Amino acid sequence: MTERVYYTSDATDGRAQIIACTAEADGRYAIELDRTLFHPQGGGQPADRGWIAGQVVETVVVRGERVLHILSQPLPLGEVEMKIDASARQLHARLHSAGHLLGLAGEQLGWQPVKAHHWPGEGRITLPAGIAPRCRTPVRYWR
Repeated sequence: MTERVYYTSDATDGRAQIIACTAEADGRYAIELDRTLFHPQGGGQPADRGWIAGQVVETVVVRGERVLHILSQPLPLGEVEMKIDASARQLHARLHSAGHLLGLAGEQLGWQPVKAHHWPGEGRITLPAGIAPRCRTPVRYWR
């Protein structure tokens, strides 16, 4: 199981041990580390971008208790350097926070967001169909 350092640290570079490297059906490789700085895709936002041992991390996914870093080439077991694309992480975090603020504004009007997507250029929040009569006036006011 991978220690999810991204829960307790904003670090964008560090070291880890590769504990498994497995070929995927699509020809890419799933790299499992003992610890990771890479935030996986989830919660409506994309995975962190960056590099492991100088190779581009194409995406990061969670499978059960494992956090897997998907790369185009295999890597040998052992210690590696991790580097996060800090500007992309900051953008994703800002879009995610903005989505929560918009969701909160909707909740104040009586809506309960049912889904959110915070990807660059694709940000949206899905609310239930229909607007309660008490909400129509504030919505018109915001136009």
